Amino acid sequence: MSKQAQPPVASGPGNITRTETAQNLGNVTARVPEAAAAAGVIPAKWKKHIGSARIVWSRFSEEELLNTGGQADTLTGMVQERYALSAEEAGRRVRNFLQQYKL
Repeated sequence: MSKQAQPPVASGPGNITRTETAQNLGNVTARVPEAAAAAGVIPAKWKKHIGSARIVWSRFSEEELLNTGGQADTLTGMVQERYALSAEEAGRRVRNFLQQYKL
């Protein structure tokens, strides 16, 4: 009894074969290695400075700060709301913190 080649997993709109998946993943990786690397760097640096962020913004839990991933827009909105600041002031404080720690 000989082994036959496996047919594609699925067909139709929205479904791709295993070969197509491997090809697509290869293309994405080849096109944006810098973006993929940068995406992991900021959260890693952010996690390293969570203690400092908790000192500055003590009204937030560590979990709340971690969930922002160090994203300035998200953090600015949270700081603005929790500390009843203007958008400009909250943005200034967040930018200063991120610049201080080179995030």
